[in-house]
Amino acid sequence: MSELMHYVICGNYRPLLFALYLKNNLDEITVITDKEKIVKFCKNENISIIQMNSLSFKRDIINMLRFKSYRSYLDDFIDKINPKKGDIFYMLCIMRKANHFFYLTKEISKKYGNKIYYYNPNIEGPRYKFHLKKPIFFRAELFRIFLKIIFDIDMIYITDNRGLPCLRLNNKFLDKNNIKMFPLEKSFEEIVFELSKNYKTNYKDFDNLIVDSTELKSVLKKDTLKNFYNNLLDLKLEFYIKKKPSVSYKSDYYSVFEKCEEVPSFIPVELLFNNVRKNVISMYSFSLHIAAKFDNLNAISLIDLVEWKNDKAKEMRRDYLVKKSDNKILFPKNFDELKKLLAGN
Repeated sequence: MSELMHYVICGNYRPLLFALYLKNNLDEITVITDKEKIVKFCKNENISIIQMNSLSFKRDIINMLRFKSYRSYLDDFIDKINPKKGDIFYMLCIMRKANHFFYLTKEISKKYGNKIYYYNPNIEGPRYKFHLKKPIFFRAELFRIFLKIIFDIDMIYITDNRGLPCLRLNNKFLDKNNIKMFPLEKSFEEIVFELSKNYKTNYKDFDNLIVDSTELKSVLKKDTLKNFYNNLLDLKLEFYIKKKPSVSYKSDYYSVFEKCEEVPSFIPVELLFNNVRKNVISMYSFSLHIAAKFDNLNAISLIDLVEWKNDKAKEMRRDYLVKKSDNKILFPKNFDELKKLLAGN
């Protein structure tokens, strides 16, 4: 067995899927994360794990003043990792609330000279043009400046698919710190699908999996999603719910899920598809177009079965799902059509 260690930094579940893919192709991997549920999953799967303290990236002055003390913690944490010469670090699909990982890898590259790979398929987008009269300008720019002063991280704001400012790493940062873009031989979706189709959890098999889309509540009319779930779960069918691992589910809205059994939230949903016998149901999610690639499953989107605040938000998400799934995702137009799909008619 090779002594070379591959460290995968997991700020969320997408790089965790890549870590599992690497595990099938390499001798040694270690996951670095500040997420408790990723720690729980890795321990459950006997994957080497190094846990770090988390940092809130809320954009208020009091929180930003904590950055300097956290930087000192990261410096000590790097010494705790103590990588060997030749060890490789992967920083993939890192989202905007994981800026501490940029500092971590930058300092590892500088102090130990290890090879660092970076990959984010969602990094592209036009630069966002701020308007001085908008309060968001001052808060956003102050946050970016703090990241530069405290962590020496170069960030830019791009325009996301909602037309809002989204913080992204400036490619100049990568060049300056000898961080290389990772040359994926396959698309990230292909990697996840390959992993999904060859992975079977120890969890039991069941008919229908609901992947919760709670993050869409803000673009839907009040209670429309809750009312829909109530009607769906009243059907005499077997439903299991996969909740988002990062959501607390404490409000009254989530009480509807008491009607069905919950799959452990620390398991990545893409690893459950070999446990599902019939249907994967969601509003809108990355996992839905992965499920659509399985010949034995129906991937069903609920986009047309709830009320939206505006049609633009709805159509944007529909277009994404159609494109990503090669039009394999099913979009029932009404509840009766959905019942027929679930019944296998």
